[in-house]
Amino acid sequence: MSDRDGRARWEIATASEDDTRRVAAALSAALVGGDVVALEGTLGAGKTVFVRAVAEALGVPRSAGVSSPSYTLVNLYDGGRLPLAHLDLYRLGDDDELEAIGFRDLLDGHRALLVEWPERSREVAEVASIWVRLDDLGPSRRMLVITALDPAAEPALREALAPWPPARRASAG
Repeated sequence: MSDRDGRARWEIATASEDDTRRVAAALSAALVGGDVVALEGTLGAGKTVFVRAVAEALGVPRSAGVSSPSYTLVNLYDGGRLPLAHLDLYRLGDDDELEAIGFRDLLDGHRALLVEWPERSREVAEVASIWVRLDDLGPSRRMLVITALDPAAEPALREALAPWPPARRASAG
C-alpha cells in the first residue's frame, strides 16, 4: 500500500474503459482546491478519458465538452463541485512556456489541476499532490498506479479508493 518513500500507493488493474472511468470518478471525491494531479502515460493510455470521468463526477456539465487541450495547453472548467484546469503539456517547449500560460496563477487553491504529460515539466512534478500513471496493457486494459505525493492528500485518497480490495493494491517496498 505504500512505495519505498512511504507514500500511499495503489495499483489498480482495469479491464475496460468503464473500469478506468470508475476509478477516476472515485478519485474525484478526494480532490480539493489546490490539488495537482499528474497524469502520466503513453499516447492513447487513457489520460483524457480519466480527466473526462473526473470532470463528470465533479458535476462539470457535459456541454463543457471536456477534451484534451493539446494545442491550447490549458482548458478551464467550472460549474461543478470544484473548478478544474486541464493541462496537456505534450507540446510544451519549456517551463518558460508553462509560465506564459499562467501556470502559477492556476495554483490559487481555488481549483484542482489535472496535468497530462507532467514529466515534461520539472515545475509540475514539484507541486503535484497526486501522481497517476496509466499503463496500457492492451485493448481497454490498464494498470493505474496512483501515488499520494502530498501526505495531506492521503486520507481522502484512502477513503475514495477503499472499494478496491487490498489484493488489487500492491507494495513496492
